[in-house]
Amino acid sequence: MSKTAKQESQKLSLIAVGDIYVRRENEASIMARVKPYVKQADFALANQEAAISDRGTSRTARLGMRSRPSAIAALSSAGFHAVGLANNHTLDYGPEAALQTIEILDAAGIPHAGFGKNIAEAHRPAIVERKDTRLALLSYSSVFQPTYAAGNGAPGIAVVKVRTAYEPHPRTVDMPGVPPIVLTFPDKADIEAMVQDVKAARKQADIVVISWHWGVSQGHRMYTDYQVELGHAAIDAGADLIFGHHSHSPLGIEWYKGKAIFYDLSNFAFELGKPNTVTKESLMLRCHISGKKIQRVSFLPVRLHTNFDPEVVDTKIGSNIVAMVQRLSERFGTRFEVGPEEVTVVP
Repeated sequence: MSKTAKQESQKLSLIAVGDIYVRRENEASIMARVKPYVKQADFALANQEAAISDRGTSRTARLGMRSRPSAIAALSSAGFHAVGLANNHTLDYGPEAALQTIEILDAAGIPHAGFGKNIAEAHRPAIVERKDTRLALLSYSSVFQPTYAAGNGAPGIAVVKVRTAYEPHPRTVDMPGVPPIVLTFPDKADIEAMVQDVKAARKQADIVVISWHWGVSQGHRMYTDYQVELGHAAIDAGADLIFGHHSHSPLGIEWYKGKAIFYDLSNFAFELGKPNTVTKESLMLRCHISGKKIQRVSFLPVRLHTNFDPEVVDTKIGSNIVAMVQRLSERFGTRFEVGPEEVTVVP
């Protein structure tokens, strides 16, 4: 086989989407409009927001989330290849429910990262291989209940803790009541653990992707300093791509040292809240891979219907989504090329 022919045979595609939480009876139906895009991808990744289980009891006084075991059909029928489990709802129904989730994913042949029977398992990457190209998926959460973090002998999720402090605004004296400046500080030991995870994953795979549950939820469309700090640290350590979630609204994209950080992909198939109030804007991240490296990064606008079903739309119909991402990316100086179907991040 010639070098050109070999390169052609190694051309692959990757898609990644945000939060998935399915509660309907016919679970697979929620993916009906996006299934062709997922099926066509060589690597299809997502954040599984809640346990898939009928075990355990609610451990939280706030909203507890859990999908029935049959909800695995939403992932398997669409064709997802790996999911991240590190988020603030995985253990809402206790370790029993989370452990059943990985049993169900294993039975369906879907690798997972971010939760485990102990801290070592929680930090272990999910590995997917296509045409001799190996991809490692790591999953972390910086938003979680303290008891959800994995320990040496305790089930839980992979976390990177963050502390918050408040600094008086410079004009507090002449403007009493002005909001303070919010400062965030990632835990240095957790950063180092993440860095070591990335370096270890690099030895196992050609491409390292991180799924990160972080930021401020409820669609405030704001960044926190720690997200940028952690995103840069992960890229510096050797990660090739980061996709975030948790804010339930799209955020901007940063091109850092030749790698893309999607700060939030938003809800994808997320059945929570009232249909007329849930965020309807979402993104499908898409990468073209050649020579075992990510060569091109783009996104497709996605709209959620009133029944929560996601649908990929063209950039004309999704022009408000495109404009939103462009505006929220201005702080990073990111440039885009808008085509009829997708928006390409310009290196």
